[in-house]
Amino acid sequence: MSSLIRTRWAAIGAAIAVTLGAGGLGIVNAAISTGERAVFVPITPCRVLDTRPAEAVPGRQTPLGAGETFTQNTYGNNGLCNATIPTDATGLSLNVTTTNATSGTFITIWPNGPGRPVASSLNPAPNQPPTPNAVVTDINPAGQFNIFNLAGTLDILIDINGYFVDHNHDDRYYTRAQIDTAAAQDAAQDKWISIDPMAASVGAGASLNMGYLSEAGINLPGGGSDGPGFDLGFTVPPDHTPNTPLTVEFLWHIDQTGCTVNLRTNYSSITRAGRLPAFSTSFSIPVTSVTSPNNTTIRTSVNVGTATFGLAPGDAVILGFWRSSDSDTCTATARITGIRVLYT
Repeated sequence: MSSLIRTRWAAIGAAIAVTLGAGGLGIVNAAISTGERAVFVPITPCRVLDTRPAEAVPGRQTPLGAGETFTQNTYGNNGLCNATIPTDATGLSLNVTTTNATSGTFITIWPNGPGRPVASSLNPAPNQPPTPNAVVTDINPAGQFNIFNLAGTLDILIDINGYFVDHNHDDRYYTRAQIDTAAAQDAAQDKWISIDPMAASVGAGASLNMGYLSEAGINLPGGGSDGPGFDLGFTVPPDHTPNTPLTVEFLWHIDQTGCTVNLRTNYSSITRAGRLPAFSTSFSIPVTSVTSPNNTTIRTSVNVGTATFGLAPGDAVILGFWRSSDSDTCTATARITGIRVLYT
């Protein structure tokens, strides 16, 4: 099985400004333990702010002043971003451009709420051509971030090209050994052998019905005394896990509803080369309530334990079953049409 590799990537401009709020965006680092990490969702870029009046972008249309902090909303309809940012977004990936600066200054962008960090997101200067910069910032629970301008006035343009949401899935990795073990366990759930009901040995009161298709099977009449039963045998498969129990599963139907069928066991025998046969007393099978429509197939199973010397591949197993009148209220014949043995 080849290793599963998960990659994360982001294409970012030449200059990058990252703002970290409390519990904010994290960058994967081998020295940081695993835990919650934000998930990035790219979008078609939309302009959330353009302070140039001539552009007529809804929202603020006046330059930022000296020492001014402006708070920008992102949830709902803002600028040209119409309900683009969901209310579970916790951070944004922005493309920020300044123009018309009147003085050398710097811009800081950070989530609304905490104090302004000592950091710059852009460094505009007079007569500088419009220069975009990539900025990543948290937003507060109301979907807001702040923009601070140190000196002079300037226009600012902000496009949103993606957002971050809280991690909401299990990101743990599993070793190859763990995956192989789980796969083996899953495969074990499907290990079974089939036994032909028509090869069973029937006792007094029971019979083999040689009917056509689903009519073929073991007939166990009801409404009488104890006794209609049968024996079946099989050899434990070579891939069976030693000393683990087996499950015998029956498919059967009965032309009656509103009653219960009581299929019981009277013995099990396990033989192994070089050992005396081991016998055990009866083990119970759940009484089955028949509530389905007439002639609907029903599944019933029983767990078969191990003998005093366990149970291993190659052992021969013989099981005896019978229909008991105790708690059996169905008078119609129960017909067993399929038998299989499940094992691990």
